[in-house]
Amino acid sequence: MRKTFARFFLAALLLACQAARPGGVLAENSPPLSIVALKAETPGRWRQTYAAHGRTIVIDVPIYVPEVDKLPVLRGETAPVVFPAGLEGEYQLRGDDFPEFFRKPSLNQAEGATATAPAGAPSKREEIRSLEYYLDFDKLDWDQAYAPNNPMTLSEAWRLLTGEVERCQGKALADSLFLDRVVTRGGYLYPPEENGVYRESGQAGRYVLRCFQKLAGAPVLTSAQSAFSSGVGRVLTSERSLFWPKYVVCHLQDAEHFTVYLQLLRQTGVLSEDVPLSSFAPVKAKLEEMIAAGQVRNIFTLRLGYVRFLRGDGGKAGYDFFPCWVAECDYAQKPAQETNPLSPEVRQSYNLVPRFVSFVFNAQTGEMIDPGNVSQKRSRCPEVIGGRGP
Repeated sequence: MRKTFARFFLAALLLACQAARPGGVLAENSPPLSIVALKAETPGRWRQTYAAHGRTIVIDVPIYVPEVDKLPVLRGETAPVVFPAGLEGEYQLRGDDFPEFFRKPSLNQAEGATATAPAGAPSKREEIRSLEYYLDFDKLDWDQAYAPNNPMTLSEAWRLLTGEVERCQGKALADSLFLDRVVTRGGYLYPPEENGVYRESGQAGRYVLRCFQKLAGAPVLTSAQSAFSSGVGRVLTSERSLFWPKYVVCHLQDAEHFTVYLQLLRQTGVLSEDVPLSSFAPVKAKLEEMIAAGQVRNIFTLRLGYVRFLRGDGGKAGYDFFPCWVAECDYAQKPAQETNPLSPEVRQSYNLVPRFVSFVFNAQTGEMIDPGNVSQKRSRCPEVIGGRGP
């Protein structure tokens, strides 16, 4: 009897100590949920209108929850890009230097030549700009052609990308791709060369398909360092540059003209086989608080997946992948401040996203990574609550 009481007292004491630590407990009034239960109770879309500081804020965003039976906490690292033998004659390959890619051939190469330059030929290489930015994939028609002067449909572009990735990197990587962005770009016109021959790549535009990589069935959405930080006094967009942190990005015109850039991850271990999760309610409540404060003006994407946290010296020792919600928002730090909303035209060649910020929420506690915390500690993996060990 005494031993039983002692065990009960010790367990209660340990739970009390855990609750006293910041981030050490699940969200208040939120019973722990499995990923299956969370998906069942979370609506597929957040559609609501708010009035805040003289503005009407319309939220209409899909809520993504991965189709998995469990959500583990993982360990991993950057994966080298290795190509199978026999591809050298068909593709241009670079797997040993940044940026890694395979292409057939470069989209910047000419497709043909004419003896004389046509009327209005440019004096220098000129991109025919026609850029469009798509956010709501559920509103896209996959059987429609979106790239200018290009009959290829979006579904055909996606099948071409996944097929080429499977051939050059294997089926496992192709199956793990999670489409994040679709952008279209115009073709190129080239000036006459020294011999007077005019070259052009054609008027056909191309797709830019940017993908996250899924680990254990859930996409790696961002890195902890790239969550919005108010301490730097500006909106962070470096997370959305072309090569950092880890993407597969394809510039694709047709089956003979594309480039696929590769920045890959791989799983090396499991910290917890499955973890209990908070409901979506505290995440929504925090975003509504920022809407009411006049800061959040729109929510572009709202997803549950993995966020990459550093382990060791700047990630040289690898990464921890922890379940988090990521909300990409049109945001202003002050209610009176006007934001630069999304435009259908993206003017920066390699900036696939206009001005917005990413808010990251711990999926176990519902707590947001504090924008005021600019220390290196924010890049360390949160404490794992409960769950099953490896």
